[in-house]
Amino acid sequence: MGIAKKIFLAFLVLVVLLFLLPDIWALTYKPSFEVRSVEIVNHEGYPCVRLSFRTSDYPVKFYLLTDKGEKIDSESVYKPEEAVYLRLSSWDKNVVGPRRYVVKAFYNDKELWSGEVKIEGASADIDITGIEPSIDSNGLTVKGIYLEVRNRGDVPLYLSSYPSETIKLYLDGSPEHFNIEHLVLMPGESLKVKLGSFIEIPYYELYRAHEIRLSILRVAEASYTIKALEPKVRIDKVVVTQRFTGQCVDSITLTISNTWNYSIDIEWAEIHVDGKKASLWSHPFEKVNPGENRTITLDLVCEEVPKQFIVTVKLGRTEVSYSG
Repeated sequence: MGIAKKIFLAFLVLVVLLFLLPDIWALTYKPSFEVRSVEIVNHEGYPCVRLSFRTSDYPVKFYLLTDKGEKIDSESVYKPEEAVYLRLSSWDKNVVGPRRYVVKAFYNDKELWSGEVKIEGASADIDITGIEPSIDSNGLTVKGIYLEVRNRGDVPLYLSSYPSETIKLYLDGSPEHFNIEHLVLMPGESLKVKLGSFIEIPYYELYRAHEIRLSILRVAEASYTIKALEPKVRIDKVVVTQRFTGQCVDSITLTISNTWNYSIDIEWAEIHVDGKKASLWSHPFEKVNPGENRTITLDLVCEEVPKQFIVTVKLGRTEVSYSG
């Protein structure tokens, strides 16, 4: 082979190599990449893996996968960002139970990094410390429920009623409406909070105990008992007057000792004269506070009675009688 031909072939090879060099470089090039930290955080109202990194080139695409390789979330990062947030769940706010995730970083189609993230999941202590009662002639209304919550898990704990409901409220097993501001507790954090409720218990249902139960779904539960109303009641006096048509019961004097946790409205007292429910001339608007003894006279619409009659008073679970 002549020298000229060899030179030509060498030149041709060089041209081809120069032409293919960008493609070869693209196929083999990887930017330098370093992961600085990986942590679980709250980001925009969701539990996320926050990965802090450094890279010599962009864009970098990150994937969060299950331990079986199923994609949960992905995000592309462009210069000059050096952190990415990947949601642990696209539907549940509270991530329940132990889980193992795989995080991967890619430049184009080249894997730059792969790492594993393990969590134990959401866990909490919750205690109902009391309620805010409202007392009127209709009964007891629970306007607020006081809670103490502690996040014992290693992920953020979410308390919300809307739009992503994480709490359920029940009275005697039936769901109740409530409201609470959207709250996030980080691991180890404790919080005292008031939950607004609309629970109404009519006075004629106070003869028995009622259970309020609060559930952070699949995480924790707490209950609170409104005990039965069972005051001490004494009939001190029954006033009977003689009318043209016969004798009438005009008034009754009661002493009530409130052993309950909440105030008692006098109008809750049901008075029967010889088995017939008596009516009051006027509404007394009287209350007996917890631990208090009150003596009060109630004026009745005249109830005609025979010479021998029975007056009964029922207040909650307590029932007393008077024979006249």
